[in-house]
Parts: sequence; C-alpha cells; structure tokens
Amino acid sequence: MISTKPYQGIPNNIKNASYVFCDLAHYSEFVRTHELKAVMQYLKEYYDWIIPLAKEFHGRTVDILGDGMGSLFWGEDHAHHAFHFGLTILKELPTHHFPFSLKIGMSAGQVSDTLRMDKDMIIFTLVGQGVIEACRSENLSHKVHQNFLLTAHLYNLLSTSDRSLVKSIGPYLLKGMSEKTTIYTLKKSVVSALVPHNPV
Repeated sequence: MISTKPYQGIPNNIKNASYVFCDLAHYSEFVRTHELKAVMQYLKEYYDWIIPLAKEFHGRTVDILGDGMGSLFWGEDHAHHAFHFGLTILKELPTHHFPFSLKIGMSAGQVSDTLRMDKDMIIFTLVGQGVIEACRSENLSHKVHQNFLLTAHLYNLLSTSDRSLVKSIGPYLLKGMSEKTTIYTLKKSVVSALVPHNPV
C-alpha cells in the first residue's frame, strides 16, 4: 500500500501546516532480539496502516526512517486533521497487536518544502519550526512519560471542543529552540475512553 508517487498531490509552497511525528517505542530492542524477517513484517504492517490513515485525514506521510514517520497536514483545518489523525492512531493501535507502543509529537507553523527530481532519485525536504517542534516534542515523551504530545502552536489552532481533550504539562525548552514552548497532552479520561485496556 506504499505509494510509488508519495509526494504527488502535495501543493508547492505550503505556508502553514501541521506536522505529526510518530516513533515506535522499544523498536531498537526489538530489532536486536528478533530476526530481520520479523522486523520487516511488522514495519510493513505499520506502514500499511499509518500511510493510508494520514490520507484519510487530508494529509500525507512524507518522511519515513525505519520506525520514525512524519506526516504533513495542510490547508483549511490542518491542525484539526493532524490532531484527530493522532487520536485515531492511539485508538486503533491495540487492534494491530504490535510488540511496541507508539510515541506521537505534533506541532504547527510555517513550513517550506523543496522537491528535486532526477532520473535516480526524488528528494522532498520539509523545513520549518513546526516540523522541528513536532520531532522534539515526541522526543520529550521520554522525560514526561506521556506518549501523545502537542505544542502550543498546534493547540492554539484547535477548536474549543478539541482543546477540552488536552491539558497543559507546562513550558519546556525543546532541543534547538531559543524559547520555551507550552506542551499539552491528552487528559487521562480521554486516554481511558480511547484505549480502555491499554492506557498511554
């Protein structure tokens, strides 16, 4: 189900967007203790689930590096789509019976994209504060022991009903940033409703 033209349909010169970065917890340990065939099978199942799901929420998975996966959401209500993409991942994860959990970080902001094609390769690069913050907030999950994190830049674009699902865990200085950013996570009641037998 992985597209042979992964960047087709993404508009040029995206100005503002949301970015969701997903990372598999305990993936390195799994690779170290299992045969490569088993690792590749789980990765295929993971890709076949997440990539089409991003498209269902009007986004596109644009970055894949082993267990790390970044998805871009643009256009009207991009923050809403990114947020609910993350919620759906959390809700559906237990049905896939993966031997690892997922960590999710998301943010929003200005994004620039560069696409270069020649006969041998396609290079599509996203740069911008939203991309960096999403990746850095996912990395923060180790410190705060939460697997679903979003920055104030995405939170501020959400509707009142979406905001009611999360709570602030305070300002944090994300790696590479010059100022602290308020970080939010899902309320325990929301997590329990989404994943009653497998809380984050």
